[in-house]
Amino acid sequence: MSNLASGRNVILRAGDYEARAVAVGAGLAELTYKGSGLVTTYGNDEFAPEFMGKILVPWPNRIEAGQFTRDDVDYQLPINDLEHNAALHGFMAWVDWQVAEISDTEVTFKALLPPRPGYPWTLRSTVHYGLDSRRGLTVTVQTTNIGHDAAPYGVAAHPYFALDGELVDNYELEIPARTATVMNENLIPIGAQEAEGNVHISGLIGEAQLDDAYTDLPEGTWQVTVRNPSTGHGAILSSDARWLQVYSGDELGRTGVAVEPMSCGPNAFNSGDGLTVLAPGASHRFSYAIKGIA
Repeated sequence: MSNLASGRNVILRAGDYEARAVAVGAGLAELTYKGSGLVTTYGNDEFAPEFMGKILVPWPNRIEAGQFTRDDVDYQLPINDLEHNAALHGFMAWVDWQVAEISDTEVTFKALLPPRPGYPWTLRSTVHYGLDSRRGLTVTVQTTNIGHDAAPYGVAAHPYFALDGELVDNYELEIPARTATVMNENLIPIGAQEAEGNVHISGLIGEAQLDDAYTDLPEGTWQVTVRNPSTGHGAILSSDARWLQVYSGDELGRTGVAVEPMSCGPNAFNSGDGLTVLAPGASHRFSYAIKGIA
């Protein structure tokens, strides 16, 4: 176990790519392509703000008031988003995961989520980072229910893209979603609207303040492109997850834009939107990839 705030740091290299993965939150702390940074970074002994680069298990996004009901039993999760009175982004972002396997181009982290108040199920998760000189970075999360009862489950990743030291106002963003959620004041979905034609879906982010969830993504693998038109530098995030959150990083001074593939929608423990129910012994697999644009 490391005494560093980010836990053990693992450097991966392949061709023009270099990545740094950290054990706390099984997170992505750095990714470069041809010497240019693609994501927001933090140091070995720095606390990662705003869930930067973390893997989010066993739910992403917000659960309204931290409350949900399953099989006629009411559950209360800890509230860690006081502003919006919500339970945010699961439990595992601040856990010091163990390094299970490591090489020059790959690392696998593993962790156990034991039962706790508000979530009385037992899960085991692995997070695999693989770096390839042609394909870039691939991240795969696999979670197994090792308990005796079916468990509600969701997962997401939280990379922030940061290009050339510029604010996100100067980035172009292309999102292939057909539907954007309509949120209430606590960022809980209350409806949906057609996403096509929305100014920030394809074009310059500008001054738009984004903290939006999208769905109706293309079947199979889809792509989100983030690009700095003044330099041509950028990144392509791809996934087959059915939901996507985009956040313009306003709490970070708009120095990076979060593009978060999610297996389920916000408040899924209540709405059921995309929710996975893991039977005892069952596993769920989630993945995303990042490729650089020079």
